[in-house]
Amino acid sequence: AGDKSSYPAAWAAHEYKTEGTEAGDWCLPAAGIFTSIHNNKNVINIGFQRANGAQFKNNDNAWSSSEYNYDYAWYSYLAYSYGLCYENDFHYNPYKYTSYEVRPVLEF
Repeated sequence: AGDKSSYPAAWAAHEYKTEGTEAGDWCLPAAGIFTSIHNNKNVINIGFQRANGAQFKNNDNAWSSSEYNYDYAWYSYLAYSYGLCYENDFHYNPYKYTSYEVRPVLEF
């Protein structure tokens, strides 16, 4: 419901494409998806390794599509007990204007 300048992480994920996929097939994962990634990280990383893809590391930070409140959003931090952080967690400041990576997932 917004443009690239308002929602750059969501648009980056939406425009992502790979061989066999096209823009619009991918999305910015919700916070619960990062919890699932955290819980299954070892198995997921085996798949990434076999496909020569970038594996998840514990200190990866990537935006989720889930807001914490008006100013903050949830983001991944896979070393944390459930794979997510929000304001005041650790030393990060996940204001929505902070620059973190985007790790798109296929929509299902």
